[in-house]
Amino acid sequence: MRRRLASAAAAVLVACAACSRTGGTGVSNVVDNYLYDLGNRDYAAACQQLTDQLRKQLGDCPATLKRHHDNLPVGEYAQLRDAHVRKVTYDPKDNTKATVYPQDMKVGTGGSAKRSIAANHATNGQGLELAKVGTAWRISGGGV
Repeated sequence: MRRRLASAAAAVLVACAACSRTGGTGVSNVVDNYLYDLGNRDYAAACQQLTDQLRKQLGDCPATLKRHHDNLPVGEYAQLRDAHVRKVTYDPKDNTKATVYPQDMKVGTGGSAKRSIAANHATNGQGLELAKVGTAWRISGGGV
């Protein structure tokens, strides 16, 4: 019985090794997951954080993201996995739109958090635009 439980636990860990960081659908969670997936070079998972419309615009979404992001310096992939959103700017006229600017994507915690250069590079210095789709937020534009 212990072997079965250990095997099942190991299978869950292996299955989640490629999972995004969090399961939430809020703006911060979506951007954190997108950056984490880029850091893991899991472009198919990163595409899941995008709106359907943006995925259609990109065509072969995983291949397009790979072309755009595969030339980042090697050390920046680890930083992308640790990057997180510190501030979200919501559109004051439309509560279904938000932006996360590059300066609001950080690495580190608390007072030691600093701007993520990798997130700035990954978004071409543009940050990310998000739209609320139903009850979930998705990346709709910006420096994808």
